[in-house]
Amino acid sequence: MPHEENEVYRRRLIEAVRIERPGERSEALREIREAVGGSFCGKEVSSRKERDSETIAAIHQALQTASMIDACRTAADNAKLTREALQETRRAQRTNKMLVGLTTITALAAAASAGAAWYAVFRT
Repeated sequence: MPHEENEVYRRRLIEAVRIERPGERSEALREIREAVGGSFCGKEVSSRKERDSETIAAIHQALQTASMIDACRTAADNAKLTREALQETRRAQRTNKMLVGLTTITALAAAASAGAAWYAVFRT
């Protein structure tokens, strides 16, 4: 679940907790729990308040898990981008070294040509 979607469910949870009618609150919490994939605790609870509390805990756990998964995906994507950028930098450095080498050879050839021309002119 992307970060933005996670935030939507967190806001819905806050709104659901503020609902004053217990039946409506329980239904809103159940809908959120099912939407985010929160597991029901399976624990025998005797009151609606306890059940709501367990549902809220399940929603929080599901949202935290989704946040961690999203963070891991983001970190993996960033690591991939970093590797690709590093490869491009190394490729550019190799190209730059080759260009420096070619420039040096060209400069030496020009100097040799100028020297040969100078020698030819002043030799006579």
